[in-house]
Amino acid sequence: MRKTLFIATTFLASLLMVSCGTKPLTDAHGCFESIEEAVEAAGKSNKDILVFITQGPDEYSDAFSNAIFTSELFKDGFSKNYTIAHLDFGDAFAEKTLNAPSEKLSQRYSEALFANSIMATCLSTSSIPAVYLLSKEGYYIADLNYSGDTTNSQELETKLAAIKEKAASIHSRIEATKTGTIIERMNAIKWFQDNIDADYLYTYVPLFYEGSELDKNDESGYVSQFYVKYVLLDAIKFAQINDIASAVATLEAAAKSGKLKSHEKQEVLYQAGAFLLQNGLGEYETIANYFDAAIVADPESEVVSQLIYVRDYLRLMNSDSQEQVLE
Repeated sequence: MRKTLFIATTFLASLLMVSCGTKPLTDAHGCFESIEEAVEAAGKSNKDILVFITQGPDEYSDAFSNAIFTSELFKDGFSKNYTIAHLDFGDAFAEKTLNAPSEKLSQRYSEALFANSIMATCLSTSSIPAVYLLSKEGYYIADLNYSGDTTNSQELETKLAAIKEKAASIHSRIEATKTGTIIERMNAIKWFQDNIDADYLYTYVPLFYEGSELDKNDESGYVSQFYVKYVLLDAIKFAQINDIASAVATLEAAAKSGKLKSHEKQEVLYQAGAFLLQNGLGEYETIANYFDAAIVADPESEVVSQLIYVRDYLRLMNSDSQEQVLE
């Protein structure tokens, strides 16, 4: 069984994001509690990262944790073959953040919680417990509990064995992004954009950013595509701390940057409107204007009919609300 994951963004907004790390943050089972620290350790050990996401205390998370983390297979197998990250979004971790014995440690826990929430978002985690395999760089390889049927170490071991060839292929393709000509490396990066499921693609944003910096003259023609991905992730990060104004401003700046093709400009504009709409901010007419601008940016795109529908609905709602005020 699984339950819906809820991350308290208002709580995240109250935390200071200051890095001051020394000894890694680990739980009672020796798992990294910070995804950033797990990635750092994985880079040194050259091991993939096995990520467990829970939200305890909760019957599903607690049963899962007891079945996995206390097993001999976990101690003698997983812990030796992988870097283990346990990202928990429950009350216990929140209490560590609020009740740490020092301000510095509290800041480290709050930074970890923020980074962990971004990773959960990049992995499109909606239900827990969740299990993922990431490369040592923190890039998505596989979702190991998509159907909620991973309940013990043996089942997890079977799934890991089944994706061994896939993992090796991903590793090879990641290495291809590090050597060769600019065009060869950009083509290698582009493969991930074209072939990784959209639900997990944002874990590759650091790679897309690297590509944008690598191909400064846009010889490949891919730079704007990569730019859109990390701009959207920046907006998501602002949204995670309830700073919707900065999220929208980030997208507006990208639309005005002159770096984007018409369909990419359209995407960041309607995403700006979507951020406002989803968070119940802004007047209906203001939000509709973002969809208007998106339509104008690429009037021949495949999504224009959907954008027109949303824009017209918003204007209808605006008209209704004005009539109610007059009454």
